[in-house]
Amino acid sequence: MLHIAKKHLLKIGIISLSITAMALPMQVKASISPATSTQQAFINEIAPHAEVVQKKHGILASITISQAILESNWGKSELAQKGKNLFGIKGSYKGNTVVMATKEHNGVSYVGTKASFKAYPTWYESLNDHAILFAHGPSWNKDLYKGLMNQTNYRAAAKALDYTGYSTDPNYSAKLIEVIEKFNLAQYDNIQEAYAEKTSDKNFFMP
Repeated sequence: MLHIAKKHLLKIGIISLSITAMALPMQVKASISPATSTQQAFINEIAPHAEVVQKKHGILASITISQAILESNWGKSELAQKGKNLFGIKGSYKGNTVVMATKEHNGVSYVGTKASFKAYPTWYESLNDHAILFAHGPSWNKDLYKGLMNQTNYRAAAKALDYTGYSTDPNYSAKLIEVIEKFNLAQYDNIQEAYAEKTSDKNFFMP
């Protein structure tokens, strides 16, 4: 379950951030290995959207893709299937919701309940909504995710999340890094070079 951002990105019970089923080794650096056809299809679907999000908000595409993989189980979670919601964001999107069973903490223990989650028309809206939280921060701390923004190194970006309380999983950033390296997701960050070059020369774009 999320901690600092739980009011914005509360996970349904079936989506555990530990993702133990993936059995990612934490002790050694993952070697690049081919994705299955299903996994690659999911990456191919969301990578172009993650690149657009990177251009708009300055969040590395590899970070966005790896988070989507971990938090939606490769887009297979019930919420992802029903509402294109990859991150368990609650509320409504342009009036569209998906009601799901979930668990919430009442101060003593987790209890079963039902909650409304945003239902998006495509993966892009889910990725972009998630990025907006990072870009603007929660109401109580606008700069909470400042360390994540405009990073050019996925390892630094992943570790920056550790200091925000985004996840209570102590291995969360390590799992992101493992997924990025195992499936060579950093290749989608090449767009950052063009983005950095474009934004570094402000005079060129001034009238």
